[in-house]
Amino acid sequence: MKLFPSLLAVSAIFALSGCASLLQGTHEKLTLRTSPDGALCNVYRDGEGLLKVIVTPGAAYLRRDSDPVTVVCRKDGYQEGTAVLVPSKDIMGSAGGTSEPFANMGFPLDVMNSAIYDLPDEARIVLRPSN
Repeated sequence: MKLFPSLLAVSAIFALSGCASLLQGTHEKLTLRTSPDGALCNVYRDGEGLLKVIVTPGAAYLRRDSDPVTVVCRKDGYQEGTAVLVPSKDIMGSAGGTSEPFANMGFPLDVMNSAIYDLPDEARIVLRPSN
């Protein structure tokens, strides 16, 4: 009978942990590239303001979230370039790759900590020369 509480505890841990939270994490890497290189890019998220400042090419780790990310890049002699990155929902990733998105008991946790959202891995911004 001592085995039952241990099995119950282990089962609870697996049920409460989200697959996306464990497999993908709650942060993701965003790589920024500009043409030409060497631009100074500010990374913003709605409601949070400035998150990071990156010199291109460069990368940052951002918290997964449902809100879009706006990247504004500047370089002397060039017009400002902007990109808006909209996260997609990756509910299959949170289900461990099964065809049933709610097969994972930890799905509610993945939703609460935004682990189901995924930004593009890379953003490319072309800066046009100033006139």
